[in-house]
Amino acid sequence: MTSVILDSNCTGIPTGIYRPRLKRFQILKNKGKTFFNGGFGTSLPKKLHLDEGENLYLWIEEALFLHDAGLAQFFNVAEQDEEKITNNKLKPLATQELHKLLQFESGVDMAAYLTFSHLRSQSYRVLRHSESKRVFLNQQLVQDQTTIDQKNEESLRDKHREWMAHAPPPKLWESSSPSVNLAWDVYKPNSQFCKTNPGHPHFCVLVVSYSQPSPTFSQMKYVLSEVETLKIAAVADSGTVVMFGVTNYGVPCLKNSMKEHNDESANK
Repeated sequence: MTSVILDSNCTGIPTGIYRPRLKRFQILKNKGKTFFNGGFGTSLPKKLHLDEGENLYLWIEEALFLHDAGLAQFFNVAEQDEEKITNNKLKPLATQELHKLLQFESGVDMAAYLTFSHLRSQSYRVLRHSESKRVFLNQQLVQDQTTIDQKNEESLRDKHREWMAHAPPPKLWESSSPSVNLAWDVYKPNSQFCKTNPGHPHFCVLVVSYSQPSPTFSQMKYVLSEVETLKIAAVADSGTVVMFGVTNYGVPCLKNSMKEHNDESANK
């Protein structure tokens, strides 16, 4: 892959270029702490290194969110040659063009992106859900492996890069689907957050349409047996996102509570 260097005087914000083969944006100029403190971007796993060094890459949902917030600008070299970029003659991708990439190339549903944007705007750190990562972290809990020695830390970071690289595009859950596919892993706001060592998510998110039936009770019960905390994001046609928390806490038996109340009254 050819490295592209942009004129440092062309803009004061981070700049990236779309890499169609990877379906990611490569950050070419990272100015400030937008990415590291905000939990955006990651380097590719070693198996996917197509260039020298460890460049930072963004998923389309991250790029679109940063673009909408005015925190970064992006280009598409698939349509323009590099000379125009280096000569500062190429216009950044417009919002509509980024939405086309989201819709036609990334595989991310609009409802899933709106949920991502809703959570990121509240400073949550949001990653694509990975079943491989979930299984691994659950095994660690069972084995009570709460600490990792320095020797295995880099190996674990490589695993996280692999999981992120192969995480499926987040989708809207369809009522006709026999399974429940989670879309996002969400972490509390933290300036020290690290994508290659995030730990267990604060909660996982299932994205549904506000106008369609929700998952059945048995489906949600199954998901809660696999993840610690679940939230359902209901997305309306207008783009409004409403979050519902789902827990596996039991409900007290009203019959027993009434009996205890009557016994206390009789003893007075």
